[in-house]
Amino acid sequence: MLTFKSRLIAFVLMPIWAAFITSLAESLIKRTLLNIDTMITIFILALIVYVCYPFFSEEKFEAIFVSDAHISFVCKIRRHKSFFIEQTLLWLFVGAWTGIEAFIQF
Repeated sequence: MLTFKSRLIAFVLMPIWAAFITSLAESLIKRTLLNIDTMITIFILALIVYVCYPFFSEEKFEAIFVSDAHISFVCKIRRHKSFFIEQTLLWLFVGAWTGIEAFIQF
């Protein structure tokens, strides 16, 4: 069973991080300021991804957020580095892709 802390990390903190990283990558490529409309859209997309994540990768999700629910967020990052690096690189790639796509259209 997910604890409140694990739910907060999985379904609030991770989508906020994804929206920030994606918007930052996109704004750096387009050489603009952060756009709050884009950030909200990406947050909704990331929330959908993280809600569906337990169905696609149940073992990894259960290991990080259910089995290790009692440890702190910093310890989770240290223990499961590959997951958090993978998620950061995924959203950086999405931001770079959308930024380059928007840059090419103009």
